[in-house]
Amino acid sequence: MVKRKLFLLTVLLLAAGFSRPLFAQEEKSKEKPKLDSRSQQRIERQMKELIAEVKLTDEQQVKIGTIYEKAAISGGSRMDRSQRQEMSREQRMAMMRKSREQQEKINKKIEKLLTKEQVTKFKAYLEKQRNRRGRRRTERGD
Repeated sequence: MVKRKLFLLTVLLLAAGFSRPLFAQEEKSKEKPKLDSRSQQRIERQMKELIAEVKLTDEQQVKIGTIYEKAAISGGSRMDRSQRQEMSREQRMAMMRKSREQQEKINKKIEKLLTKEQVTKFKAYLEKQRNRRGRRRTERGD
């Protein structure tokens, strides 16, 4: 009887030991994709600015951060300047339209999470961002 219990205990321990790596592989496949450091830094900067400008609650911060992360992951890799220069004007314009549409969808998702007062501040923040980008383009000569 004791030998049988010892045998069953050994079998159970071995089974548990061998099954653990299988579960670990399943968990790895469920992990969300990682962001590159540049995207992560951009999201952190955006969140810092939004928190200061719009006065987000903790709950809003989490939800908006998730929106930005999902958008960065689904957005694919960014092109560098030389890759964009190799594209035709039509291709660049199409890419810019698509990017603008995606950003508008993101902004609408964010607006749904905000109060009316925060939406006003958020729109002012977006306008400030557009102006800042415009200044950089003229400084670079784009």
